[in-house]
Amino acid sequence: ANDNNGDVAIKTGDVAVDTSVSNQANTSTVATGACCTNSQGTVVVSGNGADSSNTVSVTNSTTIATTTNQTATITNTVKGTATTGNNTANDNQGSVTIITGNISHMESILTGPINTASVIVGLPDPSYTVKIKGNGAGSVNSANVATSLGVTHTLYNTTNIFNDSFWELLTGGNITNRNNGDVYIKTGDIESKIVIENTANKSYIKDDCCQKNEPPTPTPPTPTPTNKPGDGGGNGGGGGSSSGSSTAANGNILPATGGSWMLFVLIGNIIMLFFGVFLRLRSGRSPGFTYHFV
Repeated sequence: ANDNNGDVAIKTGDVAVDTSVSNQANTSTVATGACCTNSQGTVVVSGNGADSSNTVSVTNSTTIATTTNQTATITNTVKGTATTGNNTANDNQGSVTIITGNISHMESILTGPINTASVIVGLPDPSYTVKIKGNGAGSVNSANVATSLGVTHTLYNTTNIFNDSFWELLTGGNITNRNNGDVYIKTGDIESKIVIENTANKSYIKDDCCQKNEPPTPTPPTPTPTNKPGDGGGNGGGGGSSSGSSTAANGNILPATGGSWMLFVLIGNIIMLFFGVFLRLRSGRSPGFTYHFV
């Protein structure tokens, strides 16, 4: 507003700038079930005769491997200008009044979540029942259960984030020269708020077996078999170690061996019994003996 013969008044309005930038990238989820994989197996060595040799072996192996590779590069650049000033009033014959408005600047740059990985693996929970019972004397019984579990998780997260914010906020820069009247200049307020938040590389790994947290169910004891006359006491041994398995194993019942000799022993005892009775009755008919002592 220049070269006016009367009064000059300049009043500018307010400026409000609101900028919002949001970035999200790379979410990986690996899940193998909410609960563990339960497998049950039974190994039985039963009813074998004397001098038999019984061997049962169960071997299970489980391998779990997960790999996650996440890479993110994010660049945020914000540039802006907000001006209510830069007003000019020169060479006026009257009074000059310049009042500039306010500037309100709000900016938000939110980056994330970036590279989020979640791995939840239900581990195998094997259960085995080993029974060795009713075996003859002198037999060799062996039951072996071996399980192995290998778990490997590999996570690679790489994030490059660049945030640039450039702003020019101006309510001043007003010029008034060579005026014959009064000069009044009032500049507005400037309020600027910039929020920059980055969230990156969050990984969650859980290896668990939900059934392990439950109380074990009591198992009733197995009654001990009563040995018949002529049978030997049972010998047994078993062992097991468990660190994880996903396959149930069912051992076969070994066939009975060496049981036919029991019948021959019984028949021989009966024959000897009758032969003894016969000799006893025969002794009553024998002629007398004369003993001579010297």
